[in-house]
Amino acid sequence: DAVLKSGLVESSLHFVMMYAYVSEWKDTSRRHNVADADSKGSLRQEASACSLLVAFVSLLSNIVNNESIFDDGQGTAKETRDALSIASDFKLMVSFSLRTISHFPPPEAPSLARAGWIDAAQYSIVKLLCSAKQIAPNDGFELQQVRAMAYALLGRLQVGDEAMAAVLLSQDILFTTPTFKGEEGEALPLQAMLLRELCNSQKSRGQLDHSFKLHKGHGITTAGNGPFGLESLRSEADYVAPPRKADEGVNDDLSDPIIPLGKCWLWQVLSSTVSPPPEASAQQRSMLLVDAAAVIISSLELLSCMEDNFGSSSRHYTAQISAGTKLYHLSNSCLFPEEVLRDEQFESLFSSLFVCITSETQGST
Repeated sequence: DAVLKSGLVESSLHFVMMYAYVSEWKDTSRRHNVADADSKGSLRQEASACSLLVAFVSLLSNIVNNESIFDDGQGTAKETRDALSIASDFKLMVSFSLRTISHFPPPEAPSLARAGWIDAAQYSIVKLLCSAKQIAPNDGFELQQVRAMAYALLGRLQVGDEAMAAVLLSQDILFTTPTFKGEEGEALPLQAMLLRELCNSQKSRGQLDHSFKLHKGHGITTAGNGPFGLESLRSEADYVAPPRKADEGVNDDLSDPIIPLGKCWLWQVLSSTVSPPPEASAQQRSMLLVDAAAVIISSLELLSCMEDNFGSSSRHYTAQISAGTKLYHLSNSCLFPEEVLRDEQFESLFSSLFVCITSETQGST
């Protein structure tokens, strides 16, 4: 409570939340830029702010989620109420920051090191807001704010950040829609598809295991936490597949990793493909198409909510993607098989989203 009232948390949020809706780190191949070189004091201040937020949010999350940090393992009712009050105040600070950043020009892209600690701080904030039911977003606009921040962050995560991506993709609240609410153990289509893609091969599972250990957690294998094996030290070069001969089949272990997703990842779902294996039976093919229809409908609903709430606001996630790119991916959804297109919701969602994007384009010309 003293840390929150001291103003340190609020000032730290200023450094982190200005990047909340940035959908990609541009020019990260340039390890340093002029701004970084000319402001060493500011860099130290930003790094300290991110570290403070990660530590503060981690402690707050442990208390709010009833994971007592007290030696005797027992927290009093008053301590619990105080923790929830602090969490609610922190949530209001985050919401206020998200509302105000749209009034400022987009910040310049940070160096690769800065991007890492900014992403880590934002990840801890999104994880707290999504996982703590007592302070979860409770209205439409507030939920869309957190989603926009989470979707932008997911698009920016790089190789090595698979553990953060897995945790964010596991938050049901980020993917519930009017049609798919995740009730009674129901799997959320888009969420399930992305999690499958995150560990769809031996290499990707090894990378995910390494990433969890890198973030001081247990791995995903039965061996649990432990030393890194040489085979788990991945780099982008590991994923460059050698030329494949015409008579060779597709090797899943040479497929491209899903991370980084890129800023258009949610729109790219609409222009993806459905490819049943040749040996699939008619029943298997039918089930695959039903799943594909659910993923597309879910994606259209999420995108419609984002467009309706934020529209052309220049700082929000959806506005950073050009109308032409949106229309390209949206139009490609019409190339799905008939079993997907004849879903009764597809036409209405497609039409409303198309009108929303085209009217936005006409309004800006």
